[in-house]
Amino acid sequence: MGRKLLFGVVCEKAYDENVSGIIKGMIAQAFRINCDIAVLSTLQGESSKESRYTDSEMNLFKLVMSERFDGFLYISRSFGSEKRRAQTEQLLMRTGKPVMIAGGTEHNIFDNTAPNERRPFERITDHLIDVHGCRVIYFLSGAKGDNSYEEKISGFCDSMKRHGLYYDRNSFIYGDVSSGHIDRFTDDLIRGKKKRPDAVVCGDNALAAALISALAIKGISVPDDIAVTGADFSDSQPASFINITSYKRVDQQLGADSVRRLYRIMTGNTAARISDNTDGLHTGASCGCSPFGNMDLRKSRHQFISEKYSRELSVPSIAMECMNEKDLEEALVRFCGYSRYFYKYSWFDICLSADYTNSSGSVSRTGMHTDHRSEMIRYITSSASGKITVSEQKFRAVDIHPELKKKDRRPMALFVNLLRNGSDEYGYSVLSFGKNCETFAEGYVSFIYELNLILARFASLSYNSYFSGESDSASYSLFPHVNILERKRRQNADTLITVEIQSIRRLFLEKDRTDLRSAVTEFEEILMKSLESSEKCAIVTNGLYAVLSERPARTRQIYRELRSRDISSLFGKEHRIVISCAEIKSSEYGLSEAVRRSLLNERLGFVIDGSVTPNPLYEKLCMIRERMQIYPQQEWSIESISRELGISKSYLQKYYRANFGMSIIDSLIHIRLEAAKKLLRETDLTVTAIAEKCGYSSYIHFTKQFRKAENTTPTNYRMKYRAEVDI
Repeated sequence: MGRKLLFGVVCEKAYDENVSGIIKGMIAQAFRINCDIAVLSTLQGESSKESRYTDSEMNLFKLVMSERFDGFLYISRSFGSEKRRAQTEQLLMRTGKPVMIAGGTEHNIFDNTAPNERRPFERITDHLIDVHGCRVIYFLSGAKGDNSYEEKISGFCDSMKRHGLYYDRNSFIYGDVSSGHIDRFTDDLIRGKKKRPDAVVCGDNALAAALISALAIKGISVPDDIAVTGADFSDSQPASFINITSYKRVDQQLGADSVRRLYRIMTGNTAARISDNTDGLHTGASCGCSPFGNMDLRKSRHQFISEKYSRELSVPSIAMECMNEKDLEEALVRFCGYSRYFYKYSWFDICLSADYTNSSGSVSRTGMHTDHRSEMIRYITSSASGKITVSEQKFRAVDIHPELKKKDRRPMALFVNLLRNGSDEYGYSVLSFGKNCETFAEGYVSFIYELNLILARFASLSYNSYFSGESDSASYSLFPHVNILERKRRQNADTLITVEIQSIRRLFLEKDRTDLRSAVTEFEEILMKSLESSEKCAIVTNGLYAVLSERPARTRQIYRELRSRDISSLFGKEHRIVISCAEIKSSEYGLSEAVRRSLLNERLGFVIDGSVTPNPLYEKLCMIRERMQIYPQQEWSIESISRELGISKSYLQKYYRANFGMSIIDSLIHIRLEAAKKLLRETDLTVTAIAEKCGYSSYIHFTKQFRKAENTTPTNYRMKYRAEVDI
């Protein structure tokens, strides 16, 4: 053939322990025979919290209709739903290409590669005989209906024969955990109806655990009286199985054998087999190899780093860090910076459909689909070196990926996952580990979910016009963008009040897009009713609003108005809304800087926090702080405030610092200095008069505090400000 063969791997949850082992074997074998692999995998399983996405993710398998595929490897046991399994098999049959099932049940159309069940039980029995000197061994196989029970028994028998040990039909006990066979077997041992064996080989760990428990009840010690073994060891097995000697199924070999059989069907040639140097035997306390409870299960460096990286990819705020970028390109560039947490990866691509990218700037992007007929754009690439490239390379989905068309290259394995939100499909992501036989970790699921949030957010409204403040901002918000307010700001407005829904990050991840939009719109209606006719409000970004007002006292009034409303019904009990303010003059600085100053001034603002019960003392302190801002010239003292509130001075100071981040004295100094700076900028009053108006008893005391805070004198501050205004 003129090009490398391309095998498609079809499965659910490629990160699952057993599935990933099979895929690693497939990749290793495909690389050995110079073939390519494209893994088409859904990320959500039947039990996933995001179950509403499960059916839409199945649309990924529409890519199997691409003529680029030469055959398929189908991991049927990875599917948790018979319905989805049937849908997938119908698609595979429609392709007319050869399909090989890896480790599933026999199929009336597709070929099946069964796992080697003989080798594990032969190896376990060898261990009992060679290491522990067992001579009388029974086999507890499980139910006879088990498709693999004959191979399991064959492995046991092969070992017994090779060692010249006797066994007969009485050496076999059939039955599962719930059948009562285990209890009858232990009763027969106690009564002497069966000869007590040296060891019992069980068909799986569940049978072994049940047998150990039943023997203990009868007073038979494991392993002192009888050694017991199981099978199917896994890294994620229950803690109760840790001490059971068992065998870790070598899924890599199953995957490799599946590729070899498919290759032979397609080409008539026999492929060289990859070497199998692994011994899956897991020795535990149940055979006497180690004491109970002292198992050394330290993780390998590979596992440790992979899990660490996976946790980094599961951080729930990745999308929110990117959503405030001005356009899709900048958002995705920032997002791809997190690709450094893919363990051993080579490169990562975001491939968007032309339907998605061409609709940039439209009011709505809905009903978008991606299949083998779609026109695609390789929008952005992130490499392991840290380089992020925006290429916008066009290709057809029928080709799966442009890299597959390059000549004279090493074989490659690609992991392809659908990018979608509900029924809307935006394209797919492609992950390559280069020459490494790896699969992605579970954290990758969260990572792609975050990517879907970003794409859905940019799909639901035109961000270009939204951030430029030109046309479509009203399609999402009831308020204009802050850029529009900048051009129309009132000359007599001297206060900017920010209202921030701080819990919007969590809501973006937890709420449905439609539900969140409805809740935000209702909140904006409440905010709009809280404003006076002379006030103007604009949206700065998601969940952040700026209000132009003529007086700072309005901060408290807006807070009271919002506090009186049932915000919990909109955003849940754990909502958090912060209202703060900053002084602003048209000749001083822009609204963006005013918003920044207001947000940094949070300690002098107000908080509506649904996660805590309102405290009357906190409310009273907020009112006193407001009075301090309006009347800084009054003689405020800790003693007078504590007397007004009816609490001790020490408790007052401790409570104030805990809630507002500074002492009462520091807060009063800050308020007085801010008032003084305003008077220095806006009036021709003498410094002595200003000091008196701001509550200072002496000029010297005022200038000393001012110099300490501003690193200059009041007179120099005024001169510098007026010089900047004149310029």
